[in-house]
Amino acid sequence: MDAEPHPAPNSPLAAFAVPNFRRFVAGQTISLVGSWTETVAQAILVLQLTHSGVWLGLTTATRYAPVLLLTPYAGVIVDRQTKRRLLLLTQSSLAAVSLVLGVLVLSGAVRLWMVFAVALAFGTLTALDNPARLAFISEMVGQRLIRNAVTLNSTLVNVGRAIGPIVAATLVSAVGVGWCFVLNAASFSAVIASLAALNVSQLHSSTPVRRARGQLRQGLAYARTVPEILAPLAMMVLIGTLTYEYEVSLPLFGREALHGGPTTYSALFAAFGFGSILGGVYCTRHPKTGVPRMIRAAVMYAAAMLATALTSQTYAAVAALTVVGFASITFLTTGNSTVQLAARPDMRGRMTALWSTAFVGSTPIGATIIGAIGATSPRLMLLVGAGACAVAAITGLALLTHAPRSEIRPQANSGSRTFYLPWHMHTPEDLTEIERAGRRCAICRSGRRWRQLEVGRPEGQKPVVMCAACRARYGSAPPLPATQKAAPEPVVASEPAPKERTAPSEDRLRRALAQLPREPLSVGQVAKAAGLNHDKTLRRLRALEAAGEIQQVGKRWSNQPPSTDVEEAFDRLQAHTNNLRIIRDREPVG
Repeated sequence: MDAEPHPAPNSPLAAFAVPNFRRFVAGQTISLVGSWTETVAQAILVLQLTHSGVWLGLTTATRYAPVLLLTPYAGVIVDRQTKRRLLLLTQSSLAAVSLVLGVLVLSGAVRLWMVFAVALAFGTLTALDNPARLAFISEMVGQRLIRNAVTLNSTLVNVGRAIGPIVAATLVSAVGVGWCFVLNAASFSAVIASLAALNVSQLHSSTPVRRARGQLRQGLAYARTVPEILAPLAMMVLIGTLTYEYEVSLPLFGREALHGGPTTYSALFAAFGFGSILGGVYCTRHPKTGVPRMIRAAVMYAAAMLATALTSQTYAAVAALTVVGFASITFLTTGNSTVQLAARPDMRGRMTALWSTAFVGSTPIGATIIGAIGATSPRLMLLVGAGACAVAAITGLALLTHAPRSEIRPQANSGSRTFYLPWHMHTPEDLTEIERAGRRCAICRSGRRWRQLEVGRPEGQKPVVMCAACRARYGSAPPLPATQKAAPEPVVASEPAPKERTAPSEDRLRRALAQLPREPLSVGQVAKAAGLNHDKTLRRLRALEAAGEIQQVGKRWSNQPPSTDVEEAFDRLQAHTNNLRIIRDREPVG
């Protein structure tokens, strides 16, 4: 039993009762204050060097281009590795990069190409750090507290967003822009120390995924077939590309439209961060997930961005940006929680990577577009952001309307109630049960694709495979056949186990193996002979290996069954007997 407490999930601060989460969030909050200080300082530095909104947009695009290109594959790496070790590596490297830029600025040797080079290195490390950090939250608090932990983490992230610009404005006016980068490098020591102080025995670590081909394609296909993941990603792509480009839009809006300086920009960003904190508190008090709440937040987001674009006074812009911050954090927190709750544990790293790509990775495209528009008309770029929020709301509504009505139930069943997993939450064990059932419903015996089947696991009984129609008709009390109602009897060792029904693809694979030569074969050779795809062939080969019908030799597969110890001893005895006969029959020499 875990030593950590198990608070009620509906408590607003329930996740803070987990010691590991408290340590990590405390260190991360300090580090994020430094990160947002550097973000503001980089924008001010580029404007001081170039006085151009286009160069500011290109610098921001360079910083986030690796996130767009590398984060999807980085999610595969996160699923394969220990997330705590990855975070220690990325945080240490990010500290070194910030320190290098700070030294260059303080020494007076900084040039624009150096800023581009450091931004590229920073973005490459961020591509690996973001999905690892998001996926690590569930390992600290467990499945029950994911929603609450994500909300609290997002709220404290925006505490850093609110405090960072104030710290940057103070440092820039007092000692210069270079010390902002040095401060950020020092702030990474807090999160590194918190990671080192975690109690590893209390982590809910997921089993690392074995390295295999096609894992990135598998993650993309999984996201496309889960409505609770596809809709948030589609909405986030639109808003992340054209709306969430405040590193470019707010400096240009403050300088050109409001005729202010770094202080005005810092005030705008602080107002946005303050509104984000209010939104985080609201989400903590009202912990809900789902696409409908994201749609409502996107509508509020569009209205607030429209009001900001039409203001001409700084105090009015500050008030409007407070509402923008409230709507943005509500949208982000709800979307992040929805994606993590809908994703299977073995897919969570890849799903959070896709969320990071949609959120942060879209910045290279959006920053360039918004920077070019802002150089012509700062108000127009905010109107474009408002339009993107409106289109995102329409997109989410369309996907929600056409999505199959299936209820997400991430926790196991309680009591004797039958617990059914919808098709988009199928585990490998569920897929095995569907294949064993011949992809047929246990009630109506009609054939279905695996996406149209659900798996029920009644307590003390065999798993039940049902189609969506029978599930909707009979609910949790289906009229199961007599063979399905009784619990499986234990198999006596002296009697052979009854032969289970096999899937058609498994029979096809057996016939192909019987026709192939008796030598180790690659998965591609077997797949071509059986007419199956690579992933299905590999699953069937592993099932046959577990049944003792074939054996794996390195990375190849032998269609000869593994020999037992008695057979090996008999073969050695027969070979020895043959050698004695040869010696006996040999004619004497001389």
